[in-house]
Amino acid sequence: MADILLKNIPPHLHQALRERAKQEHRSLNKEVISLLAKAIDHFPTEHPEGHPKSFPAKATPTAADPSPKKQEPRRSIQDDLPPHLL
Repeated sequence: MADILLKNIPPHLHQALRERAKQEHRSLNKEVISLLAKAIDHFPTEHPEGHPKSFPAKATPTAADPSPKKQEPRRSIQDDLPPHLL
């Protein structure tokens, strides 16, 4: 498996991750992986061919429905953190 090194994590974010990991009974590493996986699933992107997870193409407006669909605003990991940890 690949490794990622995160640098310059703000202290409040590091503390929030540690607390969340403890609440979920996970190591800090597993909690970060879990949050990244949720973020990827929440904001699907195109993947290279052969990736086991495929995503539908974006819908384009038709003549019957000329207005494009509104997209929900993007969420960040901080959206899930309690306000006192921000």
